[in-house]
Amino acid sequence: MSEKVFSNSTFLFLVILIMRGIISHLVRTSFKVDPYRNNHVSLKNLLVLHRSIRTKTFIEDKNYKGLYYHPTCNANYLLSFLSDSDRVNKYAEIAVIGRIPFESDADGNNTPEVTLQNFIENKKFTQFLYQFIAENVGDSDAQLQALAKYYQNGWLHVADARDPVLWGRIPYPEDIFGMVQVKDGQIVQGTYQPMPTHRMITTKGLFILNDPLQKKLLEKLIKLCV
Repeated sequence: MSEKVFSNSTFLFLVILIMRGIISHLVRTSFKVDPYRNNHVSLKNLLVLHRSIRTKTFIEDKNYKGLYYHPTCNANYLLSFLSDSDRVNKYAEIAVIGRIPFESDADGNNTPEVTLQNFIENKKFTQFLYQFIAENVGDSDAQLQALAKYYQNGWLHVADARDPVLWGRIPYPEDIFGMVQVKDGQIVQGTYQPMPTHRMITTKGLFILNDPLQKKLLEKLIKLCV
């Protein structure tokens, strides 16, 4: 009886070693084609990750509507506003907001937490986002238009919605996308100036656009990523 138990235990141990070797090989080879890399992942999480990739599943953020986490072979989640994994991978330059490690802590809704410490932004997406805001902010922000009518002339801040401020108050520098000129209560098209102090993520979380601007951004991404 003891010999049978020892034999079964040895067999199981060998199977685990072989599986670890196969998965490690897959992860190492995937690094050659995917720049998003993280080696420190347990065998258990690698198995879960492999199953998620095989079934093309994603995690939808319960607190940030329309934000999706796509697992990759190299143990990272790619953050995107697109739910289609194929599109996200094919058009990663503009479809991927950034990445976080697969072993990031989860919140109460089992959604991976995006923090200052684990988030690595995609610079090309950031450029794309800022250009998009510059081209669309004038006609996509009802609150900004109301402020323009109130102040009549001058410059207005285009604020990040992740940390709303009271009416008329100035947001923190890291929460200001840019500024637009106002003349006679109207936003002057073509006057948008980006704010270099804006941060894609702060202690308050990832950037947030107002609803109309977010809708237009998603429409543009869907149109470009076909």
